[in-house]
Amino acid sequence: MSFSTSDLATLFDELRASGVLTVPDFVDALNARGVPALDGGPWTPTKVCRALSVIAIDRTRHDRLAGFGPRPARAGKQ
Repeated sequence: MSFSTSDLATLFDELRASGVLTVPDFVDALNARGVPALDGGPWTPTKVCRALSVIAIDRTRHDRLAGFGPRPARAGKQ
């Protein structure tokens, strides 16, 4: 079973809504549900932090493509 970034974002949002707020709580909740980490193994604090970073980057990229949020500065322009 593999998850897309969007699937993981949805799952993490559901866990947050149910009161899971700390990295150790995410590890426990994901492993208790039998959700494999991105490498197919069990979740660890490092893997949760990486997944949260990937989700944040993906959401930022989506917002920029949709016209929301700041645009990146152009090199050489002030």
